[in-house]
Amino acid sequence: MRRGDVLLLIVALCAGALCFTNLGRLWPLVDVDLFAHRDAPAEAELVLVEALGFGAHAQRGARLRVEEPALDYLQHAFGRDQAQELIRAGLPVAQVRATWKRAGDADSLTVFLHPDGRLLGFNRGVQEDAVGAALADAAAEDLARAALADRLGVPVAAYALTRRSRHERPARSDHELSFERRYSDQPELRERIDVLVAGDQVA
Repeated sequence: MRRGDVLLLIVALCAGALCFTNLGRLWPLVDVDLFAHRDAPAEAELVLVEALGFGAHAQRGARLRVEEPALDYLQHAFGRDQAQELIRAGLPVAQVRATWKRAGDADSLTVFLHPDGRLLGFNRGVQEDAVGAALADAAAEDLARAALADRLGVPVAAYALTRRSRHERPARSDHELSFERRYSDQPELRERIDVLVAGDQVA
């Protein structure tokens, strides 16, 4: 490698590091600090982690994810100001994914956070052979809607059930449900929430 190449590489790396470090301030649509809860858990996250039994002796790792195609679509379809309002309202185009894991435990908990610390969702690992209930379809939907409202504060009345499927496990029945909310017809904008009911637990 020639010396000029080395200098060019160093400049490129420094520029990339500067851009990444300042992404939370430079991003044109997400006008909040994107990294606020990447390194430190949000208060609502800690409450959920404790409620689901992952607080004791669990280690946390988190990363930021930005859905760039969704951000581009919002900006071009709705304009910058309305796009910012939609993101503030909770559209999950930028989120922190925090995974909690305990040593020696095969299960884990992943919490999805809005950059401002609001809960967007969670995913609790459930083993294939874990024992659980075999709920009827209606009971599984009721449980899913209750969890969305109680755990995440989702206005469930605004969401319609668009898909459901049932899977028989060795010692329980699982239900996968999708709920959808239509924000706008023109331009088109919909939000979907996927819920897994594993036995009688929302996972």
